[in-house]
Amino acid sequence: MNPLRSASSKFSLRQAVPKVQPRVRPNFAARPFSTSRSSWHPTATTTPFSDGSSRSWKSRIVAFSTVTALVVGVTLATSEPLRLESSYILGFEDDKVAESFDTVVESASGVEFPKVITFKSPQTLPLALLGVGIRTVSFLKMQVYAVGFYADLTRADFKGLTTPEEKLEYLIRNKAVAVRIVAVRNTSFHHLRDAYIRALNARLGVQRKENQNSLTAEQEDTIQDSLQVLKSSFPPSSLAKKVPFYMVLSAPSASFTTRSLLIPTLNGKIENTWVAEELFRNYFTGDGPSPKLKQSVMESLDQM
Repeated sequence: MNPLRSASSKFSLRQAVPKVQPRVRPNFAARPFSTSRSSWHPTATTTPFSDGSSRSWKSRIVAFSTVTALVVGVTLATSEPLRLESSYILGFEDDKVAESFDTVVESASGVEFPKVITFKSPQTLPLALLGVGIRTVSFLKMQVYAVGFYADLTRADFKGLTTPEEKLEYLIRNKAVAVRIVAVRNTSFHHLRDAYIRALNARLGVQRKENQNSLTAEQEDTIQDSLQVLKSSFPPSSLAKKVPFYMVLSAPSASFTTRSLLIPTLNGKIENTWVAEELFRNYFTGDGPSPKLKQSVMESLDQM
């Protein structure tokens, strides 16, 4: 038997050592709050504090709201009017993207899209939401994912451009653009990957047929190599529902003649201008993957 458990030992210990209330550490493992990007809600769990007491989730909401109001108030009071960063909150993906509080709801799926996003890795200027839509498959019109199209409108020069199509082409050629995809049903990265590969191969075939001299044999070989890099960038796993997934077209640079297709979620990078630009043109060719997205974007550009 453990001697410390005996009555005599207990008595001697109590005499020798004064009674001290143990310090209770917060039970972070209980995770009384869900702080996902899509929702924030408390549970009924209570968490002990250092004084031994526990606070209900209601009191935590009051404390959180108070601190949030103070932070927002200070930010609004000290920020410059045109600094969009003052309205950002850090998103998921290890702080690779920041999203604005203001959102637009895609009506068919109910998915919210921030009006402004900016990427920290890769670094971009603020990208503005130009339209949203839903991707459906089969004659049953099953919803697969909601999608939003973003573009850098900083110092965008639409002078002399009269149609939405011309303005869209200007943005794809001269600015950073991105799509934000949010799955609304069970799907996989491979399904998304295969759709991109099929679309890009089809576009390559059309370009080869319509203009046989537009691409050299060496350029086509480079494109095929880049398609293999794109294909290998997607893991054999599920695309989680309600979790945003991004594809980004880097802005042109005076230092680099080749533009990149960036996949921040997967740390993917495909350095090929043709692949990068054509993937985004695919969204607006014909009906595209989402006719509603195309219509929404064209309406926005028509008003600019």
